[in-house]
Amino acid sequence: MLKYKAIIFDLGGVIVNLDQDRTIRSFKRLNIDLDEVNEKLPIFKEYELGKVNTETFVQTIKAELKGNASDIEITHAWNNMILNVPTDRIEILKLLRKDYKIFILSNTNELHIQEFKKIFEKDHPDEIWESLFDKIYYSHQINLRKPHLEAWQFILDENNLKPEETIFIDDTRMHFKAAETMGIKSIWTKRPIGQWFVDEVKQLEKQ
Repeated sequence: MLKYKAIIFDLGGVIVNLDQDRTIRSFKRLNIDLDEVNEKLPIFKEYELGKVNTETFVQTIKAELKGNASDIEITHAWNNMILNVPTDRIEILKLLRKDYKIFILSNTNELHIQEFKKIFEKDHPDEIWESLFDKIYYSHQINLRKPHLEAWQFILDENNLKPEETIFIDDTRMHFKAAETMGIKSIWTKRPIGQWFVDEVKQLEKQ
């Protein structure tokens, strides 16, 4: 009998390849510094929490531009960090789902998910993204984001899971530390899932 019942995955950097520098460079070409905007305005967190819609987000960014840019250019720059999901990671998810309930908990937003799904459907026409998981929790849809403990608690409650029977993997140390305080077995990684993660889960089962 397995010790753990479920695995909660972060999305970007763990399953999906990202390159945030691409977005930073794209906005610099539009004469905008994302770090300055982030320090000045709460728009990024508000967008991730679903407190503002995509139109408001784009127009807020547009108002900070020192030059001119279209809505399409801003959207493209924002989405430029989204890359792909290699096939081997899909196979890892399918393998793990044979023994565990698997979930996504991601701090994300509507534009990034729309772009990601386009890329995924193009790269993997025979796969259905949502069918790879028991359920997907995007911050802008559930109005909760990491590292707030309520985000994990929401998943635990909705799926009748116990913290001590749940594994969480994320590439952000702050999120890893927060989940640990709840008694969730947490893994902090700087590399995407692969066979190493399957081996790690097997080791956790033996402990």
